[in-house]
Amino acid sequence: MAELVTMNRVTIDPTRILEHLEEIFPDREKFQGWKKDKINSEDIPWIQTSIRKIPEIVNMLEIKHGNKLLDMGCGDGRILVGSVILADLAGYRIKAVGYEKRPSLVQYAREKVRVVGLEDRIRIEQVDILHDDLKELRKFHRVYMYLYDDTNSAVAPNLEMYLPNGAIVLSMDYTMPRSWEKYRVLSRSDYNKFVIKRPDLQDPLTLLRGHSPRKITE
Repeated sequence: MAELVTMNRVTIDPTRILEHLEEIFPDREKFQGWKKDKINSEDIPWIQTSIRKIPEIVNMLEIKHGNKLLDMGCGDGRILVGSVILADLAGYRIKAVGYEKRPSLVQYAREKVRVVGLEDRIRIEQVDILHDDLKELRKFHRVYMYLYDDTNSAVAPNLEMYLPNGAIVLSMDYTMPRSWEKYRVLSRSDYNKFVIKRPDLQDPLTLLRGHSPRKITE
């Protein structure tokens, strides 16, 4: 019997969907093009997330209607496609964007998005997350990452600076720097989950906090 997955109080059996996704997104060894891309020492290898983990990822990201999901280092786009489809089944329409540095994988992921007919919902961008402008992070409510600890530390300042209040960041296997402990809500061997929480800058008391009152002189 297939395991039932509860997403935002909606219980579904994702088995057939996951089986179909496994056909669309085969093991990386069946696509050798990514190995031809020129990389440098700071680039991490392409490590695929198991299709079978996608329902749990969607649950942990607490996907809601209208959310915009970002996969930082999306590879073949499997997390984006699976998340959009499963969210649809649960009654939540979302959009998703994937950042990927390798040109061959960008084209490969775009083709997979085209195959499933989600071009209007999923966008794949060629982005170097270590060096490119990441101001677009302001638009995202949910972020998934499967990167190394040092890469997480490198992108953490941009995530903290640009993500909106309440954004959820889920890191597979690896964690974020110590400065992010204030955001941590879950620590497991396979997942680390963080929720960005900032003071409301519209609160006058917050605006005054930490500032000494100026003396009024005649």
